[in-house]
Amino acid sequence: MVKRVWFVTLGEVVPKGESDLREGDRRVAAMRSVLRSQRGGDVTGTLESWTARVKVPRNSSIQDAFQAAEQGRVWILGAASMVGLPVWPVTRFEVVEDGTFYAEMQTKTISAVMGASEVSDALSISRQRLHQLRQEGRFPKPARELAATPLWLKSTVDGFVAGWRRRPTD
Repeated sequence: MVKRVWFVTLGEVVPKGESDLREGDRRVAAMRSVLRSQRGGDVTGTLESWTARVKVPRNSSIQDAFQAAEQGRVWILGAASMVGLPVWPVTRFEVVEDGTFYAEMQTKTISAVMGASEVSDALSISRQRLHQLRQEGRFPKPARELAATPLWLKSTVDGFVAGWRRRPTD
């Protein structure tokens, strides 16, 4: 199978003592707009971190995962800079070939996948609050959408929880 696209994911965390991202931070929303329109990507943010993913197509200058990683990093950090997000410590950097990404979704055991009910239970919030977090762009996009529920990888939810600082409304 020919590699057509790599998914490059990069996440940063706000260092202690620096200003936090605020709910509905316009910079994260602006970055999401840039990545969606220019790179087929997306970004989610909490009060203490953000994570972005872009699709990097194979072409004459991008032949392997290392080149895709560098291009994806440049695109993501460029979008962050464009909207005024400072450079913070990188907490996640991942490159996955599209075939592997989709195969991984199909072969995950049921314990590695969570629906909306399981996610809301894990976060101790209502399903309605989970829906609000998704609408605000503060919760990661699901890996798959079924007719009955969105599905997230447990590792994605665990990563979100690690950087999530609850507020009284959450």
